Amino acid sequence: MKSALGSAIVVQAICLSLNVSAPGAQTNYWLKSTNGFWHQAQWSLGTFPRAGQSVSLVSTQSKTLVISATTARDRRDSLQISNLFVFAPHHSQNHLFLSRVGLSYPLRVGNVFNLSENAVLTLLDSTLRVGRQFQVNSTVNHGGGSQVIAADLHIGAGLTAYYNFTNGLISAQTLFVGHKSPATFHQYGGRVVAGPMEVREADYFLHGGDISVDSLTVAHLYEPAVFHHNSGNLTVTNTIDIARGNGHGRYFLRSGMLKAGRGLRVYGSVGFTGRGTGTGEFTQTGGSNFPSSLVVGRYYSNQGPGIYRLSGGLLVHGGGSVGEGGFEQSGGIHKVDGYGQFSVHRVSSLTGLPGERVARGQYTLASGIFLSRYLSVEGGIFAQRGGTNEVTDSLWCRAAGTNFGYELIGGKLVSTNVVTHGKGFRQTGGTHEIRGFLSLADIGDDVSPSYELLAGDLSIANGAYLGTGAVFRRTGGTLRQRGTITFSGGRWECGPGEQHLGALQLDATSTITLPRAPAVLHLGSSAAMSWVPEDWARLVIENWSGPENGGPHQIFFGTNANGLTAQQLTQLRFRNPPGYAPGDYPATILPRGEVVPILPARPQLTFTRARTNMIHFHFAEGLRLQAATNVSGPFIDLPALSPFPIMLTNGPARFFRLREP
Repeated sequence: MKSALGSAIVVQAICLSLNVSAPGAQTNYWLKSTNGFWHQAQWSLGTFPRAGQSVSLVSTQSKTLVISATTARDRRDSLQISNLFVFAPHHSQNHLFLSRVGLSYPLRVGNVFNLSENAVLTLLDSTLRVGRQFQVNSTVNHGGGSQVIAADLHIGAGLTAYYNFTNGLISAQTLFVGHKSPATFHQYGGRVVAGPMEVREADYFLHGGDISVDSLTVAHLYEPAVFHHNSGNLTVTNTIDIARGNGHGRYFLRSGMLKAGRGLRVYGSVGFTGRGTGTGEFTQTGGSNFPSSLVVGRYYSNQGPGIYRLSGGLLVHGGGSVGEGGFEQSGGIHKVDGYGQFSVHRVSSLTGLPGERVARGQYTLASGIFLSRYLSVEGGIFAQRGGTNEVTDSLWCRAAGTNFGYELIGGKLVSTNVVTHGKGFRQTGGTHEIRGFLSLADIGDDVSPSYELLAGDLSIANGAYLGTGAVFRRTGGTLRQRGTITFSGGRWECGPGEQHLGALQLDATSTITLPRAPAVLHLGSSAAMSWVPEDWARLVIENWSGPENGGPHQIFFGTNANGLTAQQLTQLRFRNPPGYAPGDYPATILPRGEVVPILPARPQLTFTRARTNMIHFHFAEGLRLQAATNVSGPFIDLPALSPFPIMLTNGPARFFRLREP
């Protein structure tokens, strides 16, 4: 008696601190110090438990109190009480066992059930109903098709807790795992049905069975939490949040199915002591994930970073974005369904302070398949090192500061239309197949490439557009372009070797720049194109050094002299051809369609021998004679008039040339 009442004082203190006892409620203590049955006359009030009473199992000796089918048959009224407290001191254990009572005869706790320290609850083919809160602060073993139905189910409500759910049903208006203390939940089967579900300072293992909840949060405030989805199905009516507040939330999808009716969000929040301390991580190695939308990483200043890792399985959603943190795909299938858009962006604002770093989202595709209709890289970075990325409609790429928006390093990219702004796209490998149109839009600095092709293969099926300030730069790789190519104020920098483009439409003054290496550029016959008049549009060709002056460059329009009209020829200018005075030179077209500058006759430098050790240089009036000791220069002007005498000596070799003033 003394030990039971002494322990009762402890439980009453717990009850008062939680403020859950009904005013004036009597407490009926189990007195027997050994194992027994609920329907035995071992109660402190001299009567069996009944409605309005609080029941306590708190004695210091370890024991098991069993509620059985006999209890339901003989003492059914005793299964309806107000509060229930199970507790045991250190080095002891009190065990409440609902053993095959039957699902139709529940133990009803009208207010609070506190399964406290060193206590165990086991349910086998039985039902437990709790009207207000079921607080699990120790261990629950739930199996045999049993049911637990509670308004609020809090696991780890003050002490470390464990819940082992084999099969049956758990139903709660709110379900918190790791509410105030660490908790571990293992679900091997059965069904969990709840309103909001929060996995706070806890590990939840879904090995099988089903979960249906209104919303799910993994990690809250400062608490770390992990959800292990090893098998089974999880269906969320509204939103899944991986990390909220300063918590660090992680979700591992290894097998099974996940659905989120109003989206999956993987990011933390700004804490009270600084920004971005909360982080979210989602790792998918298998299974199927079907959120209506997907948001990964910080977008606004009050959010924290997040990351999604996909190495296997299937991810399908209706649209989403990647902010600070990123998306790493090394396998599996990622599909943006329907008309949804997926964007990789920069963070709009952090603190707004001077010198604030710029955070950017990054998507890395190393292997696997990514499928979308619209893909927008707006200030973020999409780095493709392998795998396949197929965009069935439009791919938008905008510069990410000093970085390119899209970097194709390996793998295959298939897109219908591509639009770039600024330093939008760089290709250093792989294959890029544009089945529609390439547009280098009117946002460029005339220096930085809007599309840079260093290696790999690029094919453009239906034309290209080069806007004001835009630059296409090819230094390597292979390029094939069909359809009309429109120059409207940009620069086309040719690479070495031979390349073929479609017919040229000239809408504004634009530039073709040739490399140092040998290069042959074939443009389609453009005589049928309606070029904007010369006052508004000229085609300037830079760095040309063709057969006329021993150089390696050729430019063709079509295959004969009809590739350009006479009017179009007047709009071509060759700028600063080597060996001639600086300036823009008009063009002509040769019978094979090659365009070349119309150049003046070269100045002639001749000499006559005056005697054995002297010669005279002869040149036209107005030209300057230059000399150097190296064929590559530097050359300096000589104060010379024609004829100019030069003594022949055994000294170093000297080189001479003429220049126009």
